[in-house]
Amino acid sequence: MKEFSTFLNMIPILIISVLILYQPEAARFSHTILGKLCAIVLILGYTYIDVLYGVLCCACVILYYQSDYVEGFSDFRATFVAQNCAKGQLMHKGVQVKTEMADHVFPELEFSRGEKCNPCSETCDFSIIEEKLKTESELVTPKDSNDWTWTDFTGSVAKYIPALYVKSEPFATRM
Repeated sequence: MKEFSTFLNMIPILIISVLILYQPEAARFSHTILGKLCAIVLILGYTYIDVLYGVLCCACVILYYQSDYVEGFSDFRATFVAQNCAKGQLMHKGVQVKTEMADHVFPELEFSRGEKCNPCSETCDFSIIEEKLKTESELVTPKDSNDWTWTDFTGSVAKYIPALYVKSEPFATRM
């Protein structure tokens, strides 16, 4: 019982670290079935120790899932369709874009099965690369010299933290 309690006391430190250092990955993971199951197990574990801890943990989980940051991930596709589709056709600067040229004109598009399709169609399965949209929005919004925020700090710190995954580069040579 003591080892279990010690393990549960370390979990908040680990969760806060992951949420600060890997925000987009943590938000994506939290909306999967496994992420929701982890939240339920966490609540049950703290309820096993003390009911008050369980209620506090449940309140924190509810607060996290209701935050605006997590909700923003589902809006990318709808925003893209609203801005770039007219009458079921993909448009760029008033000109219709062919399906074959969609990923060249809009580099933030990533087609799921590798098959190019019309992003304005309901049957097309595509996703938006969040990093490009975030960079574009940061470049468009004006900034004051005093606009140094916590996200700037965590972004610069996260650059120097070793990654726990392998990321393939588009032009990397194979060995």
